[in-house]
Amino acid sequence: MGAVDVTDKISGSEYMNILDHLTEIRCPNCDVQLFRAFDPVAGEIVFCSECLAGGRCKEATKYRGALTGNFVTRQSADDFLRKVRPGGV
Repeated sequence: MGAVDVTDKISGSEYMNILDHLTEIRCPNCDVQLFRAFDPVAGEIVFCSECLAGGRCKEATKYRGALTGNFVTRQSADDFLRKVRPGGV
């Protein structure tokens, strides 16, 4: 799927904090909660902030653990996390 830009906001995310972007889905590799973001091409996605695995939100929710390795780049994950942290930008 190539590099995914997760820096676009999810609808209403300007009023959300970092915890609002966490999902109940855990990474099968790292056992950390996945983050939810919006990609203009793929739509709503989830990704692991540790190993960068991820996938489309619907598929990840339906088929827990069915994630693609390196679904997002380290840069795009860091950019997204920086934007949703308190005082980020």
